[in-house]
Amino acid sequence: MCEDCWARRWVGGPVADTQLLKLLSSLEVQFDAAVAREEDEAASDLAFSLRQGLNLRDVLRKGAWVARHDGVERHVVLVGRDFVACSGPESVLIPLRRLVVAPSASGVHARISLLPLVETLRGLCRSGALVEVSARDLQLNGRMTQAGPDHLALTTIAGKTFVALDAIDSIRLVGGREREAASGGL
Repeated sequence: MCEDCWARRWVGGPVADTQLLKLLSSLEVQFDAAVAREEDEAASDLAFSLRQGLNLRDVLRKGAWVARHDGVERHVVLVGRDFVACSGPESVLIPLRRLVVAPSASGVHARISLLPLVETLRGLCRSGALVEVSARDLQLNGRMTQAGPDHLALTTIAGKTFVALDAIDSIRLVGGREREAASGGL
């Protein structure tokens, strides 16, 4: 190599090294940012995937909720295995398959119960609860007398009536015999 070439290279060396260091530093910053972005996207994808696997019951365990039922908003006060209980002038039990909820600003979290709806209904039967059962387009008023694995029996003004649990939209706990007498003949 000629002395002139070597001198030019050496004279341009520190400047070239500085530019090279700046370029490498810039590339390293861009690489770190790309890795961080990919890690954030992976974490976001994982969180998104985990949310997709939650059952409604699991969602209801986090936060306060208002159920929208019969044109009224009621605070969810209990989350059972397959139903919720809502507060109001009269308590209402709503199967999860019929539930529409929204977050509540009240901040009051519902209690959690491990009992399914049928076990809760059996407890109400033992107490002789008066109820109004909404099942499709029917409103049945009466005293609960039996809660089988797939049905509920009521004694109404017209006699004994059986309702499939799958047909029930809600069960409202009511008081007084006047509600029982007001049944539509079923």
